[in-house]
Amino acid sequence: MEIHEIVSKLIGPIRGIGESSSDAKRLENIGEFIRLHDEMTLQLITIARDKDVFESSVKKIGIKSNDYLRNVSEIFKEIDESLNQPLK
Repeated sequence: MEIHEIVSKLIGPIRGIGESSSDAKRLENIGEFIRLHDEMTLQLITIARDKDVFESSVKKIGIKSNDYLRNVSEIFKEIDESLNQPLK
């Protein structure tokens, strides 16, 4: 079992299905999912700051984290631009 599968089982469903009682629980679940994501993102940001340190092994981890965050940042920019396009 993959880590993301374990997290999904622990948190529960997060996508709404249009049924009020089920979606109320899913709203709670997405809150937990977002809190977890926030914590992990803050850890990645902290680690990315190590990209300029002297120790080679620490630097490699910092670079990997920094590269990931830059890639995600570009994806978010593209999503934001597509969401702000007028409907045709």
